[in-house]
Amino acid sequence: MAFGLYKASSKDWLVFILGLLTMIKIRLLGTFGVSELIMFGLLIIKAKENPFFQNRQAKTLFVLAILWAAGTLFTDVYRGSSDIDMAKGLFSVVFLILILPVAYWCLYDRVERVIYFMGGLAISAILNFYFQGNEEWDEFDVDVWQVYAFEYLAVFLSALMFYRKRNSAGYLILFVFGIWSLFHMSRNVFLVFVISAVLIYVTLVFWKKAKENPIKAQTKFDRNIPAILLILSLSFIGIKDTYEHLASDGTLGMRAKAKYEMQKNSSLGLMSGRSDFFISWQLVKESLIIGYGSYAKDKDESAYQKSRKLGLEKNSAYLQNKVRQRFLPGHSHILGAWVYNGILGLPFWLYAIWIIISFFRRGLYKDISITPVLIIWSVIMFWDILFSPYANRPVIALFLAALVALQGNSRKKISNANEIVKYGKY
Repeated sequence: MAFGLYKASSKDWLVFILGLLTMIKIRLLGTFGVSELIMFGLLIIKAKENPFFQNRQAKTLFVLAILWAAGTLFTDVYRGSSDIDMAKGLFSVVFLILILPVAYWCLYDRVERVIYFMGGLAISAILNFYFQGNEEWDEFDVDVWQVYAFEYLAVFLSALMFYRKRNSAGYLILFVFGIWSLFHMSRNVFLVFVISAVLIYVTLVFWKKAKENPIKAQTKFDRNIPAILLILSLSFIGIKDTYEHLASDGTLGMRAKAKYEMQKNSSLGLMSGRSDFFISWQLVKESLIIGYGSYAKDKDESAYQKSRKLGLEKNSAYLQNKVRQRFLPGHSHILGAWVYNGILGLPFWLYAIWIIISFFRRGLYKDISITPVLIIWSVIMFWDILFSPYANRPVIALFLAALVALQGNSRKKISNANEIVKYGKY
């Protein structure tokens, strides 16, 4: 046994290695991880035994990714993007298209193998932070990136505890790391981890009430979605009030207090921390169909002027940095694709959101042993799709592959509801 999981096979260790090499980057037509090179090889070697195209959701993702690539090419040609920008923009999507089938092959026969990937990824992220950190980072940057470096470790350890049915330890890791991140200038990680813990708790409550019957548990969950949304809304309000209290009185430190006061006095309040999201939305409204091109420049500083109208130019370090580089802001998976690549970049990410939603609607109790880690990862990815720049393709591909593989299996006819729980009672 490895990591306290089931007996590991060569495929399990291969997935672990893919995670381990994910953060080791090569700069060629942008950046891509060493793990992607391995996945390109596996795409050819395992083509005949890969059931990727037998899964409806997987096929749909693949087609929408090709549509996104077509939109990227069309937009770049229409906008007259430079050859290097065109190549970087196109291949960032093409690489994702190529590794999606491999990610599915890695997990389709054993979705809990994703925990091995997470273990390798946790080590990779920490090593990347300490050995490949940016020399230009200031104290604030170091604090924030330190949180992101250890985030995967927290997810992995929590997933391991839930998998081994040590639920209290799983919750403790989520809350402790969430609080630690709050003291290191990363309130979004605090929000994501606490919301994840609440969702896991609610999910397991219905599991117990249904006497560990997956079909009955899913039915109870579905029938109580309004109540669950209310609980999540109250949790969000509690998280927001907690942050505001701790930041305003200086408990989180003077930098956090200064940041809070600056954002609180802006036109968007605390949401000005995601100001680039609103700037991207303004840009999209001006060109709904055709994007601005890969790595589009803010040639006339229109993005900066829009930020001034919203009162954001003083509290968006990211936007100011982008303006200095003269790039348009695209700090969101979904809006970044729309801004740079046009409306054809939108369906892929909308469908990714739908896959997350459908997981909660029909895949939540498919394999209860890995439900917690998939809930955590779903909340993280939902946040990233809305508010984080598109990057780290293997992580995106493995996450989507885990959900579509799980749901693809769950659509098969089940003669005995309890037989879909592979590893005993939770």
